[in-house]
Amino acid sequence: MILLSIIIPFYNRADLMTRMLDSLAPIRDDRVEIIFVDNNSNTQTREKVVLFIKTQLLNGNPTILSLIDQQKKGAPAARNKGLSVAKGEYVCFFDSDDTFSPDVLDDFFDVIKTEQVDIIALHTYMVGNRIVRRKNNSLDMDAAVHLVANRFATQSFILNRQFALEKATWNETLYYWNDLEWAFRILLSFSSFKWLKGCYHYIYHHAQSITGTLFSSHLSEIIIAHDEIENDINIYCENKKEVGRLKKALALRKSLYAGYIKKEGDFIGAKRVFDTVMPGKKEGVIFNLLTKSVFLLAGAGVKGVWRLAAAYLTLFHK
Repeated sequence: MILLSIIIPFYNRADLMTRMLDSLAPIRDDRVEIIFVDNNSNTQTREKVVLFIKTQLLNGNPTILSLIDQQKKGAPAARNKGLSVAKGEYVCFFDSDDTFSPDVLDDFFDVIKTEQVDIIALHTYMVGNRIVRRKNNSLDMDAAVHLVANRFATQSFILNRQFALEKATWNETLYYWNDLEWAFRILLSFSSFKWLKGCYHYIYHHAQSITGTLFSSHLSEIIIAHDEIENDINIYCENKKEVGRLKKALALRKSLYAGYIKKEGDFIGAKRVFDTVMPGKKEGVIFNLLTKSVFLLAGAGVKGVWRLAAAYLTLFHK
């Protein structure tokens, strides 16, 4: 019997965790292990998780439930701690302020019956002013496109645990965009993968989420994340042509987010990020113009500028 471990770190979100815990309650499956990782939470938050576990056990829920602690601060460290104790052949990570879709479990186990792959990718609903479904197309496993389009997040993958331990542990130095960098390394692995057919989970952006704040308030973290991604390119990609393409993708991402920061009114911060693009003669006049155009268009509030960058990467630099 294949076991799936669901790893959920939490920190001081007693109010927002209610909907997440409610979404887990219908899961009654001895093929599932849920590991809660307390990352220095307050008593109120921890007690909510303890009560949930006790209630499920009293109701005879066969799902394996556990609560562990990670003193080192940060979701990446908490996720790695959960991964280190997980018993499942497969693992997935989830956030404490989102809602889990139990439908994913049957679809996952159906796939695993016939296919043994390292990476299972899935679509999620992004909840804001409207619900957006992540679309599946030939670009979805392209690491370069991921950099400009943010294709994947924490909830986007179910991974073979051994693969995760070897190639997809979390970078504990990153506080911001750690899921972007994590997913990027997964895509660079070129391991076997399979898409699930449905769309699962509801992912929320809100005032308390890291991604719900202004980009300009995370200037240093953004630059650090970009530096880590460049390190990943140098370490994990051996094809020189693809290295050049990935670095161009990173330059376009920097241009894009410099533009977003400019739109927020932080012109000094925008220049600080855009200065890290550093286009040169070897990139060519067209690419240099493209980075500047992406920066100016995003800074002017034009929507969907990332599509211009993705089109370049796929149509003219594949």
